[in-house]
Amino acid sequence: SLLQWRGDVDNALAGDPSAWPGLPALADVVVRRGIPSEYLHAVIEGVSMDLYPRRFAHFDELSNYCYHVASAVGLCCIHIWGYDSDGGRAERLAEACGIALQLTNILRDVREDAINGRVYLPQDEIERFGVNVESFKADAPSPELRALLEFQAKRAYDYYDEAKDLIPLISPVGRP
Repeated sequence: SLLQWRGDVDNALAGDPSAWPGLPALADVVVRRGIPSEYLHAVIEGVSMDLYPRRFAHFDELSNYCYHVASAVGLCCIHIWGYDSDGGRAERLAEACGIALQLTNILRDVREDAINGRVYLPQDEIERFGVNVESFKADAPSPELRALLEFQAKRAYDYYDEAKDLIPLISPVGRP
């Protein structure tokens, strides 16, 4: 279970032997690179958020989901690559980058996700654009769905625009 996994990760970070042989290596990287364990916990929480289909009433809920499944991963990565925090600016930009990437993933998979019973776009925005969720499954988007997707794509682009300032704060090896 994920609760057990979190306990195993915490035990490995505390230097205790683990059941999975890869955890000591993870703990070593976490210690050497100074990765806050809260980021690992956030990733595990993100996995738990995806166990069952869920809906998001508002963008702040979707943003929280994006943080857990993508931004927290990026925050771990910048520690591995090396970066200049610039007073916490790099971390905020990494969060924005994760949200941009996850929104892009969501937009790419709208139809497939809907067919599998998953709708990630915020319910209030779906309603504001007059979209019927069943139209997510159609072969071609309705004008209302197209407008909603364009709105979401602009949001993702805005996060990418914000996140581009992260690049010079990352050590050259991690920039690609």
